Amino acid sequence: TLTGASAFDWEDMAGAKVGGTDYLYFGDIGDNNLVRSSIKVYRVREPSGSSGSISDFDTYTLTYPDGPHNAEVLMVHPRTGDITIVTKTSSEPSKVFKVAAPSAPGNYAMTLVGQISFPSTLGPGRLATAGDISADGFRVVVRTYLAAYEYRAPKKFDDWMKGQPKAITTPAEVQGEAICYSRDGMMLYTTSEGSPMPLNKIRRRQN
Repeated sequence: TLTGASAFDWEDMAGAKVGGTDYLYFGDIGDNNLVRSSIKVYRVREPSGSSGSISDFDTYTLTYPDGPHNAEVLMVHPRTGDITIVTKTSSEPSKVFKVAAPSAPGNYAMTLVGQISFPSTLGPGRLATAGDISADGFRVVVRTYLAAYEYRAPKKFDDWMKGQPKAITTPAEVQGEAICYSRDGMMLYTTSEGSPMPLNKIRRRQN
């Protein structure tokens, strides 16, 4: 529990070791009705031991450059701490926004760095519902309700979405809205909204 945090529509979380410290990031980034003037990301040192209330955390209030968007993908670069948001829409390509690693809690404007489309004729197959960056920073995975797509991250990381992704078959899930890499990058884990739900494991094909 983050004492004092708000919860409009929490959608995704990410873990990253930044500056030698393990952090968890929580994305209050959902906006189905496109009414929010800004979104929030919370960052906390990854706790150990039993659960409890945490009052020491950072709050980043983020603003899109072109008005409200609905989003369910929050990714954090494991070395730089840069934050990436991917929008959720089936009517047009998903937009990819970034904010350089925030130096302190406060308000930040995001920058549009690109867009991605998913090769599906079905609406659920075009909706970005989760994503992650591998711990080494060399790969990015974004999933929809029907599949996942893995991108190689080039030397200029912000160009990751410009490459041709590798399609990955995901298990049949009621409402698949989560995906992440294992620490060694050899596996992907997925699951669905709801409780209880199985945690599914996918062994990556090396390339």
